[in-house]
Amino acid sequence: MENFISKTFLENIKTESITESVKMFSEVKNLRDSRKKENKVTIFLSHKHSDVEILKSFIFLLRKKGINVYIDWMDYDMPKTTDGSTAERIKHKIKEMDKFILLATEDAIASKWCN
Repeated sequence: MENFISKTFLENIKTESITESVKMFSEVKNLRDSRKKENKVTIFLSHKHSDVEILKSFIFLLRKKGINVYIDWMDYDMPKTTDGSTAERIKHKIKEMDKFILLATEDAIASKWCN
């Protein structure tokens, strides 16, 4: 059985303050270690960067359920300029995480990177 969360549902979620969002994103670098210590599931969240408002709501929802979220562009070890090595690093990170979720908006489905 497939489960879907609608765009409308995510748009209606009250997200955390900007300070809390920044704090949440700053934790990305330590996800692997914290996952081992806390036995939490960590997901790789594939998304389109232009979907940032929906993305924040979805992350907020997952974190309320105790799920760690990995976001590639918040990983300081990722190259600043995207190229073939970026794709390889992303593939490696996907394999490293417990789960993979695609935030399947129309823009994400059309994106060559999400594809």
